[in-house]
Amino acid sequence: MYVGFDIVNDVIKVNKQRFAHHNNKQFHFWDAVNCVLPKFRNETSGIKQWFDLVHMRDVIQHMSPELGVKFFCNVFRVGPRVLITTSYEQTGGSTNITEGDWYPNNLLHEPFSFPKADCTPTHPNIENDVTCVYNLTEDWVQEFLSSSC
Repeated sequence: MYVGFDIVNDVIKVNKQRFAHHNNKQFHFWDAVNCVLPKFRNETSGIKQWFDLVHMRDVIQHMSPELGVKFFCNVFRVGPRVLITTSYEQTGGSTNITEGDWYPNNLLHEPFSFPKADCTPTHPNIENDVTCVYNLTEDWVQEFLSSSC
């Protein structure tokens, strides 16, 4: 089951139309800064459950660092096991932006301070972003929740 969340209703509408012929894909609104990651209904059992994997690409760099931290708090609180996300490891740190603008976020630096992860270039020859895989069952997640949330 693939469940896509976005805060932009037009994006949700387009994805619903684009993937209407896929019965294993759903698209919904989610305010990631103010709400924890919702549960989904398992089609086989009918039971609501949390997600094991969260894949977010090109999201955090459009939020102020403060909102980015809130976003990660709302994801980590529900206990997914794996996070796949983008970062810009060759940049300094975070910067304050107007919501919706863009900056090259570096998850290794404050206020995120994620550990080094297994990363691969996301858009080679276009920009210096990388896609990283994080094990969310490691101790650093609880430390992040305790210190930042």
